[in-house]
Amino acid sequence: MLLDSGNFSDNPSPQGEIRTRALLEGMQRIGYSVVNVGERDIRLGWEKFATRTRDSGLTFISSNIVDKQTQKPVLPTHQVVDVTSPDGLLKKRVGVVGVVRFNPIFSKPGPTGAPLAIAHPAEPVRQAVAEVRAAGVDLVVLLAAMHRADAARLANDIPGIDFILGSYGGLYTQQPEELDDTVLIYAGNQGKRLGVARVFMADDGRITDYQNRLHLMGNRYPDAPEMLQFVEEALARANAAGRDLKTEMSLQESVALAAGRYTGNQVCASCHAEAYTHWAGTAHAHALETLEKDPQGGGAECRSCHVTALGERGGFTGKQTSPQFASVGCETCHGPGTSHATTPARGYGRVTVASCAGCHTREHSPEFDYYTYLGKVKHQEPIQGSR
Repeated sequence: MLLDSGNFSDNPSPQGEIRTRALLEGMQRIGYSVVNVGERDIRLGWEKFATRTRDSGLTFISSNIVDKQTQKPVLPTHQVVDVTSPDGLLKKRVGVVGVVRFNPIFSKPGPTGAPLAIAHPAEPVRQAVAEVRAAGVDLVVLLAAMHRADAARLANDIPGIDFILGSYGGLYTQQPEELDDTVLIYAGNQGKRLGVARVFMADDGRITDYQNRLHLMGNRYPDAPEMLQFVEEALARANAAGRDLKTEMSLQESVALAAGRYTGNQVCASCHAEAYTHWAGTAHAHALETLEKDPQGGGAECRSCHVTALGERGGFTGKQTSPQFASVGCETCHGPGTSHATTPARGYGRVTVASCAGCHTREHSPEFDYYTYLGKVKHQEPIQGSR
């Protein structure tokens, strides 16, 4: 039985969309049984998620992604999977429950028009576990897209979970962690490791033993020719989309203002000189340089939080083609500024916790505290001229 703990989505760009769809198709080809939904997977709202996953042939679950008004789950909270032992002599039923880390400020468009929310996981998981146990399953597995400490609390507070299979950033467990009756296993992210758990059960359904191994997906495992061809074709399509996007953005540069999108920091500086000077001395101004010094930070999924408007009309395409967006600039936090530059008015660009939450997640910025970090970048100054 193959399971995915969530956050399978690439960055929000044409190239990222191609890679995400290819990943889902690859998972379907391999035979994944259940896929948990992580925060990355719904960060663009329900419609985008539904369009991306509708024809994937995969089963998606989450116990605590809910309608904000009704607090009811918008996805199945669990899935029961029938599993046969390798020798074909033993059949067991496995209940799989999905959960994502709690994010009280998450709010994206939902399927009914009401926003999506990510509820505190304790009660949704408790209810889902009770439901699968009532269905007579032999084993309960919780797929957790959250920090290990959060998953451990669920294991300690909620009886009936046999295994928690989790992912959160690069965190992985060298050895399984046993918490009372629950085994906790983390396998890292980005497909670098494949976790394999073998469970041995007595005739009466008791777990008598288990084995776990993390396989680092390196050269020791030969490529399957058909899958290698599939991956290479998908990457070729993604690269072609990147080239097409750069061409399109280049053609649109002359009409960027008319398009009503992004302007670049220099336009902001013409009226907000003191704010611009302050920004230039912050880490935001050098975010891309910081990323380029990190040997693990070259991917587009990282770059989207180190530049302005990657993958959006009139935004960052490259350091040479759009140097004005090669940083976490004014419009990253305050939003597209063309309309404001054309018709200045108060009320534009207010910053809240939600403005930061897309990039400063627990996964990528575990020490983030809104009020502490805000003090490092906050700027106020009298506005020059009529603006």
